[in-house]
Amino acid sequence: VRELIDASPYAKKYTSGVLSFAEAELPPGQREQIMASFERVLMPGLDKDQYSILWVEHTDKGRLELNFLIPNTELLTGKRLQPYYDRADRPRID
Repeated sequence: VRELIDASPYAKKYTSGVLSFAEAELPPGQREQIMASFERVLMPGLDKDQYSILWVEHTDKGRLELNFLIPNTELLTGKRLQPYYDRADRPRID
């Protein structure tokens, strides 16, 4: 992920954010289901080999946080990838 971001010619090199949960733990398998579902919603029409995403889990604040980092480069073409455009995508995410 770092190499993609460092090599990016685009002004906005990455998209990042967090999914935050009141619980410190989720049932087994649910975390992976949530991350996979989030990726499908955030990047419709893209296969996993077309984008890179780094997930980092934190529980240091007494809650579960799933931080994500997405280089804004489509992997097969090298073209700019915009995984989230607030005006258009907010209704799909909320």
